Amino acid sequence: MQIGILGLPGVGKTTIFNAATGGGIEVGFFSEKTNLGVAKVYDKRLDVLNEYFKPKRKVEAEISYVDFPSQQEGQSKIQGITGENLNLLQKSDALLLVIKAFNGPMDIDENYFGDPVTELHTLMDEVIFVDLGIIENRLNKIQENLKGRNVSKIDQEKTELDLLTKIRSGLEKGFPLAPIAYTESELKLLSGFQLLTLKPMVIVLNIGETNINNGSNLEQSIRENFEVEIGTICGKLEMDLIGTSIDEEQQLREVLGLSQESGLHRMVNLCFNSLKLISFLTVGEDEVRAWPITKGTVSSIAAGKIHSDIQRGFIRAEVISYENLEACKTIAEGRKKGLLRVEGKDYVVQDGDIMHVLFNV
Repeated sequence: MQIGILGLPGVGKTTIFNAATGGGIEVGFFSEKTNLGVAKVYDKRLDVLNEYFKPKRKVEAEISYVDFPSQQEGQSKIQGITGENLNLLQKSDALLLVIKAFNGPMDIDENYFGDPVTELHTLMDEVIFVDLGIIENRLNKIQENLKGRNVSKIDQEKTELDLLTKIRSGLEKGFPLAPIAYTESELKLLSGFQLLTLKPMVIVLNIGETNINNGSNLEQSIRENFEVEIGTICGKLEMDLIGTSIDEEQQLREVLGLSQESGLHRMVNLCFNSLKLISFLTVGEDEVRAWPITKGTVSSIAAGKIHSDIQRGFIRAEVISYENLEACKTIAEGRKKGLLRVEGKDYVVQDGDIMHVLFNV
């Protein structure tokens, strides 16, 4: 799964990218380079299972991030999303919109920490503008195609024309497309356009160290104006913590009066949840691992995430919930207490299910 990172100039989106992926990209200056990286999805359940099973390795779920180039002269405020950048952004499964909430070097008033609501309106307008361009191009092509076509083709394209005309009207009024209800056939038609405002969006407030405890108030101001997933992160602090030990990180958070829960972990998990992903878990002497799947996935399909042969030869799955295993401490004790279940190929996997799949090929 891939998340595209967007933001107006100077909001610290590359700092956020570095913090999420452990990258070392230079920040604070213009670059034409698109940055690609992978972030691990922190799951405290794996820490517990790691203690129980003492495996050789612990493997967390991962999400890919794409940090798009900074603004160029003459381009729109959102880094000029065209050409290769637009194609790459359209392939993203969700968008991470970074909003400034810190005092920057160009801010004269040291007590000014940005205007998150206004900035988010501006950023959303830019994203909507991109979708409008995509829709306009298609509408122009349809209208050209309708000239001299046979009746069956005209009917098909008129259906698309009517839908896109309706969507254009909404976009022109400043409404993103995601909250609108669509029929299955409309969603199928729209999927080919890879429209940005149809994608899940997560808002991240990049907060400064001097107002780090004001995150809740800033989040509330956004929620009063937008129905979005939102989190707060001090990007500079999280980037500075890369490479520090867990003890050092906890001590620093305590000194600063911060929650021991990493803002970075919350942000990555928000992205994970926005994609409607859950994790099932596997355990053993070799590894404990989280496997990301879409909510509603059945056990036979989930087994294919481990290996295609396991899906092909699926017989049954032995399943115990994480909560029950945590209470029992061992699979054997869970089996003894009747908490280990046998499920068939159509069982809908739940978040935190610990699965052992029996198969034959």
